[in-house]
Amino acid sequence: MGVRLQSSQRSPVNFVLYSKGYPDVTLSKIFTLETLTIDVFDGFHFKFTLNLQRFSASGSELNFTGSLRDGTIFRGLKKLEEVDLSLNDIYVLPSTTFEDQKYSLKYLNLDSNELSSLRCQTTEWLIASSIMLFLVIAVVLVPVVVKRYRDNIILRLSNRWRGVMRTRYSQSFQFDAFLTYAEEDYNLACHTIYQVLCNRGLKISLPDKDFLPGLSKVEQMLQCIDDSRKVVFVVTEKFLENGWSSYTVQMVVTHAFHNKRERSIIVIIKDDIPIERMPRDLKFVWWSIISIRWPNCEENMDSFWDEITGALLPNT
Repeated sequence: MGVRLQSSQRSPVNFVLYSKGYPDVTLSKIFTLETLTIDVFDGFHFKFTLNLQRFSASGSELNFTGSLRDGTIFRGLKKLEEVDLSLNDIYVLPSTTFEDQKYSLKYLNLDSNELSSLRCQTTEWLIASSIMLFLVIAVVLVPVVVKRYRDNIILRLSNRWRGVMRTRYSQSFQFDAFLTYAEEDYNLACHTIYQVLCNRGLKISLPDKDFLPGLSKVEQMLQCIDDSRKVVFVVTEKFLENGWSSYTVQMVVTHAFHNKRERSIIVIIKDDIPIERMPRDLKFVWWSIISIRWPNCEENMDSFWDEITGALLPNT
């Protein structure tokens, strides 16, 4: 093995190292060795070279055996600053190879090794795999998320835009609102909502109060809608289960838009019903609807009634 040595005084020493060990003439130099360049490497060990600062084994046919494979080749060399292992067939280096040079190593050359090619391929493969994984996840999850939250997102955004529209009606109305509800919610609508709003000076039309027997229910409903400034839906679990209520919603929405009264619909939401469960015809025009939720505690009832009253007043 050809070796060129330099001591701390930078005086070069050339010698041939045999398999049985170091020649006696060089031992005094090895203790103070700072620079070591190896032309042919065959498992050289550095137990005598703890002051080594620069090591070069470029193109030395460096064998991947022994201490190099174990990651202990540079163990103890805490003064090592420069290492050149280029132009060899190294394809991997253990993570412990430069463990003792964490604070000293300033220059490392691993060019033209299988290691560089493998590292490049690994990096490219990792990037490509990450992109593919992201695309697969996106393809799988995006439709699910869109399907699950589409209505909620669109309706909430649309609800923010409703303040842009301010429809003013020049005609006078007989009633401030027409109240529609499920039959099972009669007490809630007629005894609670109706009474409170009437006590606040509002005129409310009810099917059970204003519909005449023997006449078409649909025609009377359309007439009450025409005579009322707003239409109020009381949406409860019973309302969603009622088939007639779904038909009523469709009829009211169609009639309102046909007569250019998009802002005439108010929805009172009870039982913590999410927007996603609203009747489809209401969701389609949610951008023009005023929605008010029934409070969960009695302390907020006054604010709730104030909000409804304000929504039923003219020019709202």
